[in-house]
Amino acid sequence: MRRAVSRLATGVLITVVAASACSSGGSGSAGGSTVAPATSPATAGGRWVETRVPVGDGSISVRCKGATSTAPPVVFLTGLGLDAESSWLASGVPDTVSASTKACVYDRPGLGRSTSSTTPRDLDHHADELDAVVRGVGLPTPIVLVAQGYGSFVGRVYATPAKHQDAVAGLVLLDPPLWPLDPTPPAGASEGQQAEYATVSELNDQLGRYGAAAMPPPPVPIVVYGADPSRPSRPPGTPGGTVVGSTPPGTVDPTVAVRHERQKEYADKSPFGQFEVIDGAGAELQFWKPDLVVQAVRSLPSP
Repeated sequence: MRRAVSRLATGVLITVVAASACSSGGSGSAGGSTVAPATSPATAGGRWVETRVPVGDGSISVRCKGATSTAPPVVFLTGLGLDAESSWLASGVPDTVSASTKACVYDRPGLGRSTSSTTPRDLDHHADELDAVVRGVGLPTPIVLVAQGYGSFVGRVYATPAKHQDAVAGLVLLDPPLWPLDPTPPAGASEGQQAEYATVSELNDQLGRYGAAAMPPPPVPIVVYGADPSRPSRPPGTPGGTVVGSTPPGTVDPTVAVRHERQKEYADKSPFGQFEVIDGAGAELQFWKPDLVVQAVRSLPSP
């Protein structure tokens, strides 16, 4: 059963080299892509086209599919320590969205097919890297951002007036955390994953900056979906599934009611905010309810 509450419905030097999409390499690697002549994703037909965008002393792997249409392009943001291959692309949601507009996924530095970088792994730099991605592949703005978990912080900072509010047409946020996160990296975490987890303690200390009350959303359509924290992050049998709900020592895991209250509060701060609890589905809602995520993207009005 669903319970719904709604209201209305840094300068970075960029050079671009496109490469044919191939299977993902390990986290922190470039995935063994073969460099090819620059190709516009808009002319690539039905395949994913990779663009490498230099940022700092590393490079970000961006993959896009579909052609620019009257609907805004859609950029997908991954959860904490996750790469696009094992999270968004594995869910099939970006493939479906690419049938009606251009869809792009990317790996933050040190994750998936992107190389590592010595630039700080904090939200301000994440937002600047997202800007580099948007400009590096030539996406027309405004864009729609679809973010899961930790990625929602990146999208929200990017969409602030101090960053690129005018470049955002709408946001779809899947189980955005408004409580402390567990800073412990998973067993076997790569160097890139460890670097991203190392920023969590600072994020927890500054959570007030990013909480529902502290960072109002931009005045654009926003869809916020709350998940069931008693369920695993992904459906049983899905590769990469993890159990959510663990918190740092000394913190109290908020109750389900508190989680959803904070998420609703955030959605309600937008004049176009919508909030819905998806019962029986874990944090990575793109695996539990992929059609619902696609529907949310397509329900956003065109700017």
